Amino acid sequence: MTYPDSGGQQWGPHNPQQYPQQPGPYQNQPNWQQGPYQGQPAQPGYHSGPNPTMPYGANQPPQGPGFPGEGFPQPDPYQPGPPKRRRTGLVISAIVAVIAIAGGVVVAVWAFNRGDSVAAGAQNPTEAATNLVSSLGNGDVAGMLSSLAPGEAALARDMLNDTIDELKRLEILKPEADASNVSGVELKTENLRFDDSAAEQVNDHVTITKLVDGKLTINSDASKIPLADEFVSKAMPGGAPTGKETETVDIGEQVQRTGEPVRIATVKSGEAWYPSLFYSVADYALAEEDMEWPKNAIPANGAGSPEEAVQQMATALTNQDLRRTIELLPPDEMAVLHDVGPLLLDTMGRVPSGPNEFKIDKLDTETSEATGGTKVIITSFQGTVQGQQISARQSGDCYEMTSGGQSQRLCGSDIASELQDEDLPPQVAATMEKVFSNLLGQGVGVITTEVDGKHYVSPMRSIGDSFLGVLRSFEPGDVKEILNSLN
Repeated sequence: MTYPDSGGQQWGPHNPQQYPQQPGPYQNQPNWQQGPYQGQPAQPGYHSGPNPTMPYGANQPPQGPGFPGEGFPQPDPYQPGPPKRRRTGLVISAIVAVIAIAGGVVVAVWAFNRGDSVAAGAQNPTEAATNLVSSLGNGDVAGMLSSLAPGEAALARDMLNDTIDELKRLEILKPEADASNVSGVELKTENLRFDDSAAEQVNDHVTITKLVDGKLTINSDASKIPLADEFVSKAMPGGAPTGKETETVDIGEQVQRTGEPVRIATVKSGEAWYPSLFYSVADYALAEEDMEWPKNAIPANGAGSPEEAVQQMATALTNQDLRRTIELLPPDEMAVLHDVGPLLLDTMGRVPSGPNEFKIDKLDTETSEATGGTKVIITSFQGTVQGQQISARQSGDCYEMTSGGQSQRLCGSDIASELQDEDLPPQVAATMEKVFSNLLGQGVGVITTEVDGKHYVSPMRSIGDSFLGVLRSFEPGDVKEILNSLN
C-alpha cells in the first residue's frame, strides 16, 4: 500500500513519545521536560522519566535493555543553545509530539463508536472534511470514524479495542461493553459551511480545508459509561457518576472572534480523500508560527524483517541519524512525519550536540504476534557508554545488568520495595510485587508493522502496547484487592 498517493512514492511516519512508562534497569535518564533547545519550557506530549518501549535518543545510558533514553537526540546540556529564532523550538517540539497529542485525540474520538468498516473516502478535500463533521450532525459517529485516513482509523481501532478487552477482563467494564458504548458522549452538528476558495493545497496529497460556520453540540452522560457493578460499588461508594452536561459551540462566532477558520487537514490515499487528525495537529503547529509545509518529503524505506527494523532503528538512534529514523517509521500511520521530515532535519541540524558517547554493540531479540503487527522483544543488550562496557539481559521476571565490571539484578520485588509506603497494606504490597514481576516478565518490546513487504517500527503501537502491558500485569483479583484496601 502506498500512502498517501504521490505517484507511487511512499510517504510515512511520525515520532512517538509517551503513555504509562515501565520501569527500566538504568536510572538518571534524560529529562524530557527540556525541549529540543536547552532551557526551553516543557511542551505538550513530553514527560519526564524513562519509557523503554520506544526509546528515542542517544548520548545517554540505555533505559531498559537495548535502547538509550527516549526522544530524538538532545543537545549537550553543557553547550549553549543557538540564538532563538521566534518560537521555532516550540513549533518543532509540537511537531515531534504530534503523534502523542493526536494519538490521544484519535483514541478519545474513537471511543464514541467502533466504526470497524473502512469508508470509501471522498472525491475531493472539501467533501472529505464535510463527511467528517456532517456525520456527527447525523449522529453517525461510526461513519465519522470510518471517514478518517485509513492508517489513523486502523491504529485507533486496534488500540481502543485491545484496551476495552483488557478492562473487561479486569472486570472494570461490563462484559457487554464495546467501542460503541464506552464514552457516554454524543455530538451533533448543524449548518456547517466551508470556504472552498480559501482551501490550501500543501502538495499533491495534502489539502487544508477551512470550516467557517455552523454549530457543534456536545452532550455527555456519565451514567451511560458501562462500568461493572462490582467495580462501581468498591471504587465509588457513593454510586456511579450521573452528571449530564451539554455544551454548544458556535463555530461562526468563534471564527469572527478569532479571525481564523477551523482548519481541517485532508490527505489523499489512492484515489480518495480522507480527513486526518495527525495532519491537522501538525498544520496548526505550523500555522501558529507562520511556517510552511516542506515541499518535499522523506520517503519510507523499511527493513527486510521485524528484527532488522528494530536493529536498524536502534542504530539510527544511537548514531543520531534522524533521516534514517524517519525512513523506518510506517508510511501509513506516520505519514505526517515523513512530510515534515525535511523541516525537522533542517532544524535539528542547527542544534549543537556533543560527541556520540553511546554505541550498541549487540542486540538480541525474539518475536511474538501483536495486534496489527509483530512485537519484537529485546532479550539482551550489549553496548558502550563513554568507553565503558555495559550489558543487560532478561532472566525470567528480572533483568541482570553489568556495568564497569559490577553486576546488578533488578526484579519486580525490588521495584515494589522501593515504592512501598509504611501505610501501604501488606496485601496491596504483595499485589504490587506480583504486578511488577509480571510486567518485567513480559519483556521490553517494540511493535513493528509490514507495509508493501517492508517492515517498520510503529511508535504509536509500541506506546499502546506499553500501556496494555501494564493492564496485562493485573488480574481481576488484584484490582479488587487494591480497592478493598482503600475502603
